Amino acid sequence: MATFQRLDHDAAIHFDKDASTETKDYLTISEDRLKELKYPEWAPTWEKKHDHQFDHIPVFKHIDRGFYGDSEFKSLKDADGVTFKHVSPKLGLEVDGIQLSDLSDKQKDDLALLLFKTKLNNISWHSDVAYENQPPGITAFAMLQSGPSGGDTQFLDMFEIYDRLSPLMKSILDGLRALNTSRDQANDAIASGSIQRKNPIDSIHPVVRYHPVLKRKCLFVNRGVTTVAERPVSTKEEYESWTPELEKSNININDFVISLGPEEYYEKFYT
Repeated sequence: MATFQRLDHDAAIHFDKDASTETKDYLTISEDRLKELKYPEWAPTWEKKHDHQFDHIPVFKHIDRGFYGDSEFKSLKDADGVTFKHVSPKLGLEVDGIQLSDLSDKQKDDLALLLFKTKLNNISWHSDVAYENQPPGITAFAMLQSGPSGGDTQFLDMFEIYDRLSPLMKSILDGLRALNTSRDQANDAIASGSIQRKNPIDSIHPVVRYHPVLKRKCLFVNRGVTTVAERPVSTKEEYESWTPELEKSNININDFVISLGPEEYYEKFYT
């Protein structure tokens, strides 16, 4: 899963010391920016007391509920008013008519499996917070305000990309590990005059991950936070040499990608 990352500074949602408001206790976006928002109460606010206040989440044992899901998803398909629409033959499924707070435990298990099976973050691809010791398995987001066009989010099927790699490329990547770091993100926060809620973190993850529920391998690299690869003899130069070629030969192929347009979910579901 991936989204486009901003290259320029978006003062409407990120603090900017030159274009935002600072009080004794808070950092907020500017009054002019607030006036442009349909839901200013949802605008980001940073409490100065939270600077370096939070610790990183300790490693824990996670049991994926997808293990307990029904591969035919009968509990979801048989529910009243639920519809399914494939976005593409391999990637993406639009599910409508489900109220998450009303799901039974069985339906939640089936939904967990469905999310993984259908592969339901800078202008570059990324997996969310890959620098954490245990990155999230699922990312959820909603559009509060959008323009008449643009703002699409593109999703990339890293399982399919791995499956289509040559045996030689697979042999190069399998067993390779890479350092994922949040230090650049933290430096951006400092440069913009914002706060860091916790210290930067470095984590080493496999370049190729194995999904225990799907029993499939997928690539797990992104230029935003992935830096040096190790095997243990690999070098930063080696990593930088194969990554562009991999992106050029695979990631830009259209049938790996779906593009979903924005929809203002707040008005649709909460008004």
